[in-house]
This record gives sequence, structure tokens and C-alpha cells, in this order.
Amino acid sequence: MEVLDLSNNVLTSLETSTLDGLFNLRILDMSRNSLGHLPADIFADCTNLTQLQLSKNNISFLDNTIFHPLTMLEGLYLNYNELQHISGQIEISTCEPGTFKNMNSVRILYLDGNNISTIEKDTFQGLDSLKIL
Repeated sequence: MEVLDLSNNVLTSLETSTLDGLFNLRILDMSRNSLGHLPADIFADCTNLTQLQLSKNNISFLDNTIFHPLTMLEGLYLNYNELQHISGQIEISTCEPGTFKNMNSVRILYLDGNNISTIEKDTFQGLDSLKIL
């Protein structure tokens, strides 16, 4: 499977194993759901993912290692969530340095419409191909 569209549903949570075995997945759309949190290892098998759409959910927290397996990612859409922090060891409303580590292919990153008030130095380090923020 290369494309999985789970948008416009009523998903509120996902298990760590939900995406297991989807090594060929390139596009994943989980926008317009009610997801509040994603397990840290949810994308472990999705190493070929190029587009990840998580817009318009209720996501308030993301572990700072959640995107590390996604080295092929070109588009990451996190807009219109309730993001307050990224990582389990930081203050609310803060993005921690290294969150986007190893994401050299990301060209588009949407974070608008969230509750982020502090972005620490080097948070976007590793986003070498970033064109739109």
C-alpha cells in the first residue's frame, strides 16, 4: 500500500502497532479527526513516507523522536492542532531542539494554528531542504 487516507473520520487514538508493516507507504492522511496524541513509535515502519497530513486534529503533544524514522518525508502538515509542546521533557508551549532531526527531505512544514509560544534555538536543525515554514 502506498497511499492511506484516513481523513474525515472520528479517530481519537491509535495504537503503536496501527501502521506496522506499511513499509511502502508514501502518503498518509489522518487530517480532520480527533486525534489527541500519537504513540512515539507509530511511524517506525513508515520509512518511505513522503507526505504526512495531521492537520485539524486535537494533537497537543508529540514526542521529539516521533519523526526520526521519516527520513524521506517532504511534506509535514501539523496546522490547526492544539500543539503545546513537542517532547516529553520540555515546558508547555515549547519546541525542543532536535525534534526534526534526520528530516533532510522535508520541504514543507505547517505549524500554524497551534499554541506554540516558544521555539528554542536549533529546533529546526536538520531541515536542510525546508522551503516553506
